[in-house]
Amino acid sequence: MMPTPLAPAAISQPAPQALVLSGCWSARGLGPVGHQLQSLRLPKGAQARADGAHIVALDTAGAWLLQQWLERLRAEGA
Repeated sequence: MMPTPLAPAAISQPAPQALVLSGCWSARGLGPVGHQLQSLRLPKGAQARADGAHIVALDTAGAWLLQQWLERLRAEGA
């Protein structure tokens, strides 16, 4: 029996201050989501909320990418 393939990492923004993370946030599943995170903008001073309930896998590569993104958001005042 072959293992079920995991969906690649994804991020959606249903509202300006709300983010939904899903899929496989690992070295194998990150794909283009890194570029998407770089271009993602949040309103300055807004309290943003990220929902990670739909993340199915997370390794150090995914955690590092998320940490870098959070540091950038803080530096930008989000």
